[in-house]
Amino acid sequence: SSSAGASQRESFLDMSETKGVFMAVANRSELTDASVAEVGLLYSVSAHVKRVGYFRPIASHDQERRISLIREVFEMRDSPDVMIGVTEKEAMVALAQGEEEALTEKILRKWETYSKQHDFVVVSGLNQQTLPAHAKNLNV
Repeated sequence: SSSAGASQRESFLDMSETKGVFMAVANRSELTDASVAEVGLLYSVSAHVKRVGYFRPIASHDQERRISLIREVFEMRDSPDVMIGVTEKEAMVALAQGEEEALTEKILRKWETYSKQHDFVVVSGLNQQTLPAHAKNLNV
């Protein structure tokens, strides 16, 4: 019924209990697939909350373009440095040294600091196709 649809839309648009969403795409190519979904979601949410954000737990150099795009489209004043947990290089070094727990803690600390400054944050997950085998569980 249309009233059920309206009720579902209203509950989706009530962001009072939602701080963010984690998005991960199994097959991502640069500035496609996930970027379109992320931008679309940020656009939809920005109509209902004041301070939207975008966070990449692990970002590679080429993904700085995505962060630049999102910063420009949504006029975010956040520094790109605070919008990422660690670089892909930092993550690979930590994993190679068996420091997965310390890596996870660092990313979570940066996420917590960043999310406190925003009403809603899209967290962009890792590309599962390009991750080394020992890093596959980082998206969990």
